[in-house]
Amino acid sequence: MKISVGVRGGKQVIRDLDKITNRVKLAAMQGINRVAQRTRTAVTREAAKDYVIKVGDVRKTIDIKKATRNGLMAKVISKGNNIELKKFKVTPMKVQHRGRKNKRLKAKVKKNGSYKMLESAFVAKLSNQPDINVYERVGRERHIVNKLFGPSVPQMIKNESVLNRISRTAEEWLDSEVNRQVARWISKGGK
Repeated sequence: MKISVGVRGGKQVIRDLDKITNRVKLAAMQGINRVAQRTRTAVTREAAKDYVIKVGDVRKTIDIKKATRNGLMAKVISKGNNIELKKFKVTPMKVQHRGRKNKRLKAKVKKNGSYKMLESAFVAKLSNQPDINVYERVGRERHIVNKLFGPSVPQMIKNESVLNRISRTAEEWLDSEVNRQVARWISKGGK
């Protein structure tokens, strides 16, 4: 006597399982990419909360490398050079000519920080520059000047308080968003 046990339509079951895993990967990819976009927005807002800078100036430096089905990881990357000091708060931010009535420049980079006096700095429009900026003389020579800069956006984001706030919220968003995307695919009936 011979008894054979098998599953009819076994190949179809395997194909269906492959479809489900592909849909779960797609849902995870979409969730990760959505969280990456939300994280970029949160990073720009958090940096603008702590520093005297416009949100748009921060956002220009942040790029997203999106997740794919095979690589379920997205990256939010900030690249940039130091920002000109004129983009922060500098007073008075107008060209002053020689004289005793000139006010000394002071600058503020952090919102909760205080103004710092810039002793040898001045505001000018140089002939080879398109607009006014903050400069400082180097030595006694009249024509040797350096443009003054504040921190770069990556330096602002690396600040521990900003980084901690962002990482905590991004982890919470990731859990809820991936679950939401998977539930959305299930509710569609796998279409």
